[in-house]
Amino acid sequence: MVGAADELQQYYIPERTASFADIIGIILVIIVLNYTQRKSAALSSKS
Repeated sequence: MVGAADELQQYYIPERTASFADIIGIILVIIVLNYTQRKSAALSSKS
């Protein structure tokens, strides 16, 4: 989340550039982590 916020901040600073590929990568990592946490929670509740 911090990385995504930093990239978005850099987008608005004239002498800095934001990499949209980095933002997309960060979002994908967040989605995967969220999925694995939910899957793990579901498996532990079944035990």
